[in-house]
Amino acid sequence: GNCVTVSNTVWAGMVAHGAEADLDPARAGAALRALIRERAAAGGDPLRFAVVHPHSGHNYELRYWLAACGIDPGREIEIVIVPPPFMADALATGRIDGYCAGEPWNSAAVAAGTGHIVTVKARIWR
Repeated sequence: GNCVTVSNTVWAGMVAHGAEADLDPARAGAALRALIRERAAAGGDPLRFAVVHPHSGHNYELRYWLAACGIDPGREIEIVIVPPPFMADALATGRIDGYCAGEPWNSAAVAAGTGHIVTVKARIWR
């Protein structure tokens, strides 16, 4: 049930760079990479993603996926710690741009209309 979820704003930027709602980690990662580099070239702040704990599987999954897509998780984004029950609210208020957590926290953002699930653990680890 682990997923990577992003704000609707980030999702719109990813779609502009070729992302589709098919949970494909490679396509979504390429689109996120393009968005991150576009923001950096324009002088924008790095995207902020949350995980549940510094040593959680979520942290490793997020970092693995980002690195596999050519995104340096230590330099091109910021990773912060947020307790899972607060992730959807942090996304909705703009405190974070995305997160990796288990269910039901990803579906909570989708149900609230404030986030989009980009990919899932089962697709990342293939």
